[in-house]
Amino acid sequence: MVWRPQLTLKAGEQTRVTLGYEHFRDQRTADRGYSVHFLGRPADTPISTFFGNPDDSHVNALVNLGSVAIERQAGGLNIRNRTHFGDYDRFTRTSFPWR
Repeated sequence: MVWRPQLTLKAGEQTRVTLGYEHFRDQRTADRGYSVHFLGRPADTPISTFFGNPDDSHVNALVNLGSVAIERQAGGLNIRNRTHFGDYDRFTRTSFPWR
């Protein structure tokens, strides 16, 4: 799930302030791809092969990002400041078969 609201305010004749927010949530099974090599090349296995246990290979991510952009026109000069801040919460658990 992703949503990205944004709001721009006119703060005077030459100044604009833009506020932005992004929320992202991701929950999936991690597929790490080929983990078996033979003679320096990936093993010849079908593309549908899953190495590991799909019931124990979870990735959960929750991301919240904010931004503020201030723009001011001063004569022939355009002054900009952009500030970004974020909070990331990510959990990964992957199981691999042991030899």
